[in-house]
Amino acid sequence: MGLISPTFDLRDFYQKMYAEQAVGFYDFENHEMVIPQSAKFDGMARLTYALEFVYALLDQNFDLDRKLGFSNKKCDENPERCAAIRAMIKGDASLASATWLKTFGTAQDQADVAQATQRYMEMPVLKNAPPALIEDLLFPDTVGTQFVNYLFQRGGWKAVNQAYLDPPVTTEQVMHPERYPADKPQEVTLPDLLPVLGAGWALLDQDTMGEWATLLMLTAGIDPEARLNVNEALAAVTGWGGDIYTVYFNDANGQSVLVLKTKWETSKDAREFYAALGTHITARFDLTEQEYEKIRAILGSGIAHAQYQLKDDVTFYVLSPSKEISQAVLKALL
Repeated sequence: MGLISPTFDLRDFYQKMYAEQAVGFYDFENHEMVIPQSAKFDGMARLTYALEFVYALLDQNFDLDRKLGFSNKKCDENPERCAAIRAMIKGDASLASATWLKTFGTAQDQADVAQATQRYMEMPVLKNAPPALIEDLLFPDTVGTQFVNYLFQRGGWKAVNQAYLDPPVTTEQVMHPERYPADKPQEVTLPDLLPVLGAGWALLDQDTMGEWATLLMLTAGIDPEARLNVNEALAAVTGWGGDIYTVYFNDANGQSVLVLKTKWETSKDAREFYAALGTHITARFDLTEQEYEKIRAILGSGIAHAQYQLKDDVTFYVLSPSKEISQAVLKALL
């Protein structure tokens, strides 16, 4: 989807990022606090400890892995729900630790935090990472904190704690807390497209994109020309009702086909997204032969053609190696 380069080393990125910033963490699996012996217990470390201590309290009171289903296995099964719960947990801890810093932190603590935050944002590993990856890493801190603060303003910590008994299930609910908990995702299905694709193709993945990932698709790709204005894109993805994507892979030639079907709450919502998606697709794929040769390696996965369609309150988005494949898939979908 053009969010990261095929040559970008994710494992190396995460190892370097955590190595540069870690001053301690709460281990959910072993239920213990981990603090490196070399850690300097300055203001940033104290704030981090306050944040991680909230994780310990939440785990103790709400049994996050077993009762809430916040575990590696459950997150693999439903990444969208996991992203929403992670944002709530991180937002809770961020708001509580910020309250601690404001109430009990010294002037030196606050100066240490400000300096550490500045260093963090200037780390080479972050500055050189794809925009979508940075935005996704910050989602629990930024949008998650806004979600928790929304609850807190309406009912204090009691309202925040109540959310763990009925946690958000989509990133849409986190992005639009006024829609939590009533606005549940609609079920969306796709047919088996292997008969259309033919021999050599196999189902690789099927899951939900969610409103947040849909926004990133429009605003945070590696091609700057294909990035929409964030406010305009946010307006376009607001009204998300539910979606499903399917990825097919051809092992013989390394090609992929992605199909995204999104159900919108109204036909107007669908038309707004359809228009924004068209702008994004035009910027990404309407290239001269010379331009395409320059970025072919960046696009990766043999994706060279996009097709999209609007039908009532549903949009379809097909990415494939050729116009013929895209049109055949879209015909089957309609």
